[in-house]
Amino acid sequence: MSGCIVHPHQVAAATFLLLSLVLTSAAAGGPSNETSPPVVERDALSAIREALGSPLLDDSWVGIPCILPQFSTWIGIRCTGGRVTSVALEGLGLSGRLGAAAVSNLTALGVLSLRNNSISGNMMDFSSNPGVTAVDLSDNMFSGSISGSLLQLRRLSSLQLHNNNFTGNIPSFTQASLTLFNVSYNNLSGDIPATRTLLSFDSSSYRGNPGLCGPPTTTLCPTSNGRSPPAPDPQHKERNKIATSPLLLALGAVCVVGLVVLLALLYDYQKRLKTTEEAKEEHEGAAEDGARSCVINKESELMDAVAEEEGGRLVLMEGVGSFDTRQLLRSSAESMGGGSFGSCYKAILDGERTVMVKRLTEVKPLTVGEFESKMRALGRARHPNLLPLLGFYHSRKEKLLIYKFAPHGNLFDRIHGEYNYLIYTVCVILLSASMELYAPFCLRLFLQVAHGVARAMGFLHQRCRELDVIPHGNLKSSNVLLAENNTVLVSDYGLGTLISPSVAVQRMVAFKSPEYEDLRGVSMKSDVWSYGCLLLELITGRIPLHSAPPGVRGLDLGSWVHRAVREEWTAEILDAEVAGGQKRTTSGMVELLQLAVRCSDRQPEQRPEMEEVLREVEGIMPDISDDEEEDSSS
Repeated sequence: MSGCIVHPHQVAAATFLLLSLVLTSAAAGGPSNETSPPVVERDALSAIREALGSPLLDDSWVGIPCILPQFSTWIGIRCTGGRVTSVALEGLGLSGRLGAAAVSNLTALGVLSLRNNSISGNMMDFSSNPGVTAVDLSDNMFSGSISGSLLQLRRLSSLQLHNNNFTGNIPSFTQASLTLFNVSYNNLSGDIPATRTLLSFDSSSYRGNPGLCGPPTTTLCPTSNGRSPPAPDPQHKERNKIATSPLLLALGAVCVVGLVVLLALLYDYQKRLKTTEEAKEEHEGAAEDGARSCVINKESELMDAVAEEEGGRLVLMEGVGSFDTRQLLRSSAESMGGGSFGSCYKAILDGERTVMVKRLTEVKPLTVGEFESKMRALGRARHPNLLPLLGFYHSRKEKLLIYKFAPHGNLFDRIHGEYNYLIYTVCVILLSASMELYAPFCLRLFLQVAHGVARAMGFLHQRCRELDVIPHGNLKSSNVLLAENNTVLVSDYGLGTLISPSVAVQRMVAFKSPEYEDLRGVSMKSDVWSYGCLLLELITGRIPLHSAPPGVRGLDLGSWVHRAVREEWTAEILDAEVAGGQKRTTSGMVELLQLAVRCSDRQPEQRPEMEEVLREVEGIMPDISDDEEEDSSS
């Protein structure tokens, strides 16, 4: 043996194999005529690996799944007590077909998540998995019926099946433990079972299934003779309306008194907030400085990791000044959170100039020439209401976009932030009550946003051919930024050309539009729909379903407001003041609401063009300006 050379990696491989054999024997409990659970689980996972045909799984799923009782080297696998308890293969681009018995031999399974792939086949049978608490098959291509075996899972707390091709009826789920449930955008049909569990979820859990009917959706189910329930008597409705008029007057008086109290509380709250902030600065200044330093150092290390890769190229747009790669990558950077296509950072170059850096993580394969061409096209899209692209950095692994920094945050936080939401709610009340002094001021804020966004979108729609994509595709309140003097800047435009279609369907707002739900297609009118939903968010203060952040329940604003208009709810709130001719401000609010309703129409051909939208918004603004002059003189 003196002539043999043993390499270190051979020793490691031999050690790993020996350890695997020892652990297999220990898990099996010694010699036995029956196959041990770990071996059965390994065979079950191997069958899944073969069915999905993924090189990633081929490289990772080797050896024993639970190499230690609480540890696995297999990607997406978690173990407890030497048994497989979690299979989480999310967003890995997996395809293939799984059978109903795919997880039958994983008897200790607690969590199964295959979301955001392209896997097909029928739903698994969970009869042999009594401990399952969470199943997520969303954003795949599963078909067939929803397995009745799910009814046996008494600890099931989360069931996410949206964006698939499931058919048939919804089983009668009764588990009180079920707190997350979504079967939207499938091909399900029939009555929704009237169990307490299923009725506890709102209509967003069922949308996109034209064949479903009954609560909590607004679709009525046919009666046993095939006819829909009779419509209410119009004369009865009118009698009820007349009978409730005194009650409405009393409620109005209570609202006015409550409004005065609310304004006083707002003033007191603002004073207390200012005092509290001054106290914090005095007593906790050192702690805040230390925490801020930790954040900056942490993000600086992230930028340093980007700098380690050689061959990167920094390109600046014309007329934006100059800085080099070192200044960018070595700048202090503070995380601003994640977006649809990556993370954003506030970066300070050489301690002076502040920019926003978007680090793209979902870019499809592009050549250097293709990427630079698309970036230069975005850089040429210059408009006072578009967030300007200052430059970009790209290398083999990294793609960074450099934008102007908007110091006043985004519209979503402005509307829905805790303190801002209180002020915003007062504005909505003032507008609804047509308060002569403050209502024009509030409506001016709404119109400032509506006008700025409409200008930006109109400009993009004129240049859509150069961008080679639907002009924006991801318009939502979190992508409307506020710069100096509250100038409205639209961001995230034109990025649909950089990502794969499968990612675009999951991340971009345009793919949540009714036309994609019905026809699996989007167009320029999808941007108009997004704009209409943005106006409705402004007017109602509600969070739209299609742009609600994770963990927040949104509302299908389009359907909700269209139903309100049909049932004449707006007449009782706004039209009475318009009819009395007391204030043009209320008329402006009604016109803005009517425009929002038209833009968010379910039929794309019924929506106006963006140029027409801009003209209508500009037509509302002069009346408001006149009102402001009158009010300022008083």
